[in-house]
Amino acid sequence: MDLPAEDHRLSLTAEPAARSVFTPLLQEGVGLTVERGCSVHALLSERLGLDPHYVDHRIQTAFLDGKPVDRLDRAAVGDGSVLALSAALPGLLGATLRKGGHYASLRGGITHKESAAACAEGPGLVIVKVFNVLLGELAAPLFREGVVVSWDRLGPCIRGGGSRLIESIHSARLNGGPLPVEDLPRLAWGPETRVHFSLQAATQAPRSGAETGKPISPRPRAGRPPRGRRRGGWSRRSRGRR
Repeated sequence: MDLPAEDHRLSLTAEPAARSVFTPLLQEGVGLTVERGCSVHALLSERLGLDPHYVDHRIQTAFLDGKPVDRLDRAAVGDGSVLALSAALPGLLGATLRKGGHYASLRGGITHKESAAACAEGPGLVIVKVFNVLLGELAAPLFREGVVVSWDRLGPCIRGGGSRLIESIHSARLNGGPLPVEDLPRLAWGPETRVHFSLQAATQAPRSGAETGKPISPRPRAGRPPRGRRRGGWSRRSRGRR
């Protein structure tokens, strides 16, 4: 099966806080291009650059195509596979679904069957879903790598982020060329439009509001005196420092 091309590529560079606007997309599932046949462990540690220790010990529950996985290094993904990731789930059910747990034998009939992890040639698209505390931890590497998502899901995130999102974005690029950040909410594509979306963390704040068309730093409130002063003169603390 040939991998469908994305209709557009949208890349943003923004403050880390901007990730929270797009994090809900991970619960519904986002597309990630991979080599067909590579293991789940290779996808996480090599493709996303996660520490192998994190993959082994922090990601406690994994489902591949609806079946719990015990050995991430022996579960191979294919084009169209759905991979769901979670930290430890509570209760007996959580203990039963936990990869390699003591109660794994109770779900033997639904456990994902191990397969050779040798990589096959050709790209594929895997749907990745992330839940609970892993949302905040895996959002950065997933969005940094770039995910495929339909516009009917991505567009509302951008428009719903409002002015606070726009002010947190340092720069935007559309299909390889620069895009004025203030034009983001006005993008109008069909709901089924496939967008390769990436979000990079900005290393420093912009020196001016040129990227957004408005100042980045908040303006002082009208009539509010500077810190250390009162309307009637200097405060006692300030007078003592003279």
